[in-house]
Amino acid sequence: MDPRIRRRSPDDLPGCVAALAAVHGTDRYPMVWPGDPAGWLAPDGLLGAWVATVDDVVAGHVLLTADVGIAPVATVGRLFVAPGDGAGGSRGCCSTTCGSTPGGTG
Repeated sequence: MDPRIRRRSPDDLPGCVAALAAVHGTDRYPMVWPGDPAGWLAPDGLLGAWVATVDDVVAGHVLLTADVGIAPVATVGRLFVAPGDGAGGSRGCCSTTCGSTPGGTG
């Protein structure tokens, strides 16, 4: 198992949509499936997006968006981890990997 966290690239979107579909099927996130799931993963105000991969397969996703209400802030969103087979699956891997600093991958 080779877990990594890195910036999302346009080539990652099909894998992100597949992981999101798996999450939706097991956990009902998002509650309402978007008509354009790839577009849903690229909302207005996007500051950056990252993927967790295991052996080059997308296992998780997170993004930051700008929220320019009273004061400019960044909001974490579209955070999900694909279902896996227990602690050895992608969820166990991502919870371990994401708990560390991804030095230089931001």
